[in-house]
Amino acid sequence: MHRLFGLVVVLLAGLAIVTPLLGAPAPVALTATEFKWAPKDVSVAAGDVTFNVVNKGTVEHNFVVEDPKGKVLKEVDSIQPGKSAQVKVNLKAGKYAIVCTVPGHREAGMVATLTVK
Repeated sequence: MHRLFGLVVVLLAGLAIVTPLLGAPAPVALTATEFKWAPKDVSVAAGDVTFNVVNKGTVEHNFVVEDPKGKVLKEVDSIQPGKSAQVKVNLKAGKYAIVCTVPGHREAGMVATLTVK
């Protein structure tokens, strides 16, 4: 029984190492500052997309993915200066917007284009 348990542990560990190498997409790194996203244009494959969002600014920001009609598909309410958030969203092919909806930030230009292929 102990050998079987050991074998299962080894197999699961191997799967955890190999799975990312088999084509799982890398997380998208996104940086928020006043009042912009970097990069400004993001392109990803359809499916589950993970964003690593870092606030390198001096004020609070948030992270919102909107469809072309402005419907919120995913949101992180608050990312404080110096902090980060990781968020996963499932997206179909199309054009989306990444915005910061803290009052005045979108109007100041904190919008990025997200293209999903």
